[in-house]
Amino acid sequence: MDRWLSSALEYIPRSIEFQMRMSQQPGCIGLQGYISRTCVLPKQELTVSVLTNAIDGWAGQWVDGSIHILRAYAQNGAPTRKVKGWSGRWWTLWGAVDLLPMGNKVLAAGPRFSNPLLDAPEIEITGRNTGRIALANGYGDHGEPVRCVRAKSGKIVEIWFAATKLLPAAKVAREMEARYAKRAIRAPGRDD
Repeated sequence: MDRWLSSALEYIPRSIEFQMRMSQQPGCIGLQGYISRTCVLPKQELTVSVLTNAIDGWAGQWVDGSIHILRAYAQNGAPTRKVKGWSGRWWTLWGAVDLLPMGNKVLAAGPRFSNPLLDAPEIEITGRNTGRIALANGYGDHGEPVRCVRAKSGKIVEIWFAATKLLPAAKVAREMEARYAKRAIRAPGRDD
């Protein structure tokens, strides 16, 4: 198996799983009243098939998104050693960002989209902990710096994408709970 293909196949299930959780459409089965889509890629000797348990399931979008992910890895190749560590799912209050190293660059994918790579910013890695946004959409941060903060162990613990701090999900959840924990709300005019 080509190295780029194993990188792509590692990400596709994570992307679909995220969208399934967001759309609340779990399960895979192929019967009447359900929807599925299959796409064959003869050159790669690969078949992508998605089955959902709802007639309004997102099988078509998930197959299309999977094909876009496969295409990006096929065009850019497996990640080089320089960029391989720049990976994972990172969060802000606005949602998730998946860093996908491929070739000599890193793409900042939007896992909530059926095509996570549509207009995905490209990060050029300039050092072990630094990079710059080399390509972005019309509202993106062209040329802005990107940096990672590492723990003493060397593990990346936060990413700065221009002026936006991205954190692991557990850290964002703890921060939000601390900030917005449930508080007793009293109705106006009640003294009890």
